[in-house]
Amino acid sequence: MSAGVFLGVTLGVAVVLFVPVFIFNLSRIEALEVAGETIPVSLFFDQLGALFWGTAIIALAFTSLMTGLFVMAAGATIRPRSQPVGKEDALVHLTVLRLSGSER
Repeated sequence: MSAGVFLGVTLGVAVVLFVPVFIFNLSRIEALEVAGETIPVSLFFDQLGALFWGTAIIALAFTSLMTGLFVMAAGATIRPRSQPVGKEDALVHLTVLRLSGSER
């Protein structure tokens, strides 16, 4: 357990230290060659951003579906409760049966 926490913290610190270096090196790129075509970095990052938001929307739909399934599975199944029939209710039903017979 503690080894996993140690490795996780170490990885987190490495990422935090690496991010500024990564951003600095990305800022030095002027153009990229994608599929044999040279495109400016700004266009590449616009396309990359659009891909990210599309993926984020799909991830949101998936996690919403999974959350809904877990919420439905975790809750108790709703079943109607049968209530005992009292004498008054029985008399009402008999009256209804009498009126719905041939006397109408």
